[in-house]
Amino acid sequence: MRMSNPTRSVIMAVSVAIALGAAQSAVAKTKEAKKPTYEEAWTLCTAQLNRNHILVNEAGQRYAAGAACMMHYGYRI
Repeated sequence: MRMSNPTRSVIMAVSVAIALGAAQSAVAKTKEAKKPTYEEAWTLCTAQLNRNHILVNEAGQRYAAGAACMMHYGYRI
């Protein structure tokens, strides 16, 4: 039994949608795997603050910059 052209088109569209969904899922999992742990992110942010010469005695500015850096890695302080 031969399929009509509209049926064939629908089957192709569904298969392409499933393939794209699977590919996006795989990309999302690899992004999660690259996320540093909280301690690693804290170390990276502390090093960045020191490189930018944000002094320890400037507590408000250092806290705001450190919080923004941690948010970049997906963590809240």
